[in-house]
Amino acid sequence: MENLHTSILTIKALKIVIPIAIVLAVFLIKLYASILTIFVLIVILLAVCYVCCILINRTLAKQIEKKINPLTKQLRSAVSDEEKAELYFQRSDTYYSFNMYPQALEDLSSAIALCPRNDRYYCARAKIYYDCGDDWWLDDINTAISLSPESGTYYGLRAYFSACNPQTFDKALQDYGKAIELFKNNPEDSGADMAASYYGRASIYFYLKLYDDALQDVTKAIEIKQNTGNDTDTENIIFYVLRARTCYAAGDYGASIEDYTFLVNNDNTFKDKWLLERAEAYTKYGDETKARSDFKQAVNLHNNDEIQAQVYFQTGEYKKALKILNSAENTIKEYIKKYRQNVSNDFDSHFVEIYFLRGEVYQELKEHDKALEDYKRSIEYYEKIFARNKSELDIYDQIRYNNCLNRITEITGRKHKLNN
Repeated sequence: MENLHTSILTIKALKIVIPIAIVLAVFLIKLYASILTIFVLIVILLAVCYVCCILINRTLAKQIEKKINPLTKQLRSAVSDEEKAELYFQRSDTYYSFNMYPQALEDLSSAIALCPRNDRYYCARAKIYYDCGDDWWLDDINTAISLSPESGTYYGLRAYFSACNPQTFDKALQDYGKAIELFKNNPEDSGADMAASYYGRASIYFYLKLYDDALQDVTKAIEIKQNTGNDTDTENIIFYVLRARTCYAAGDYGASIEDYTFLVNNDNTFKDKWLLERAEAYTKYGDETKARSDFKQAVNLHNNDEIQAQVYFQTGEYKKALKILNSAENTIKEYIKKYRQNVSNDFDSHFVEIYFLRGEVYQELKEHDKALEDYKRSIEYYEKIFARNKSELDIYDQIRYNNCLNRITEITGRKHKLNN
């Protein structure tokens, strides 16, 4: 366990130290041109990095020990099985917070062995199995439901897990419906969980292009959240995102613009993204002046290749858009080739956007063969992400995914066959 602590903490330390070291190295190299001086500076920086890693490692190790040790001591003195099980459960939760999954699973299994009728323990273990990509989560959540069949939360959680795979959407819809029914019959249950169930079901309806149903559910989710919490908290922000995109997909651009305006005013973290999407809505709405204004603001806020290319595409500057997209594609490929690491998964979503948008540009330029090639590439990366059985894609990507399929059908005259 000590080795695992060390590896986890070292990675965290390196994530902090390396960027700082790179910035310092670049700054000092600009000041000093001598090769010998540069070599000495690099050695000094490496030594500083090593010392910083040790110090950060020790600090983080102490934080872990500070939380774990008291629980371990209490376990040694615990008498009843119920008390021991609860302490194992608490220590598991602590391990989980540090991404120490094997230890968390071991403690939960110990808790379950002591109290095999406690539904909370099975639910907690199901979450960890799911995060680890282990299908055993289904057995545990099923057990939790059998032990507490009136819990809407457990049905909602099983629905959430199932909703990450399009092949199990039907099961997810059934579970979301059951969860909502149970929440309605038990007013003391969490309103936030009920809102999450409405949102989850709306997301599936959105994917299935059942926009009226999606709009009804996501609006209900927003109403519940407004009555139970802060209207601008992180969870409620994503509710407005889904409703804005649902209205856009349904062709109600005016309503979409209203929700995007709320997002622009209340979510500074992704303000550039909401400006860009609102610009698209303004374009569909016929207000080119406001669309151009939003495009420019989005570029000024964040120097992102895809956003810049999108602006050039929307303003008809197709050659500039192609130049940026080609450069972005080459940069990512060179990075992967240079480091020869299994990092391509980190860039799948970037490839999706690059190939989709470049396909759109080629379509406008009437270069249909090139457009078809890029649409197919985009689909390949979408399917790679889907195959990982995780909801890694933003729900808005479903629009582009479906657009890719439609574009391929338009060009070839036949429906594209999915791999999954």
